[in-house]
Amino acid sequence: MSILETLPGYAGRGSPERESEVLLSLVASGLSSLSGWWGQVDRRRPYDDRLQLGLDRLAVACARQGLEAPVGVADLVWSWCAERPMREWPLVLDPDAQADGELLLIDGAPSEFCREWVRATRDLVADVHEWSLSPTSLRS
Repeated sequence: MSILETLPGYAGRGSPERESEVLLSLVASGLSSLSGWWGQVDRRRPYDDRLQLGLDRLAVACARQGLEAPVGVADLVWSWCAERPMREWPLVLDPDAQADGELLLIDGAPSEFCREWVRATRDLVADVHEWSLSPTSLRS
């Protein structure tokens, strides 16, 4: 056990809390990018890669809890993000996130809650993990 793991509020890499933060940030960042999309840039990937990574992680989280996962990016966006509140997602979020009734999309656009989870970085997964290790992010 590392010294960090003994600190109050620490949710280490691979913990349900950290994985939920990564998943939510991936989906929110992908939705935000998609909302600014004006045409097909790459026919092989007509949407942001972060949406696919978020979908993959969501499928794993659903499988672990015995839930039915979205069947593709369109299902993730329109059935999960636009219609399913966060309390119905297989996520473990800090109660301070106040996420229970929140939707990621409202009227086809990223909600304010969604925009709060967006990360503008090339390596979102590493960014979430590094942020969790910064001294200001650790709660006392």
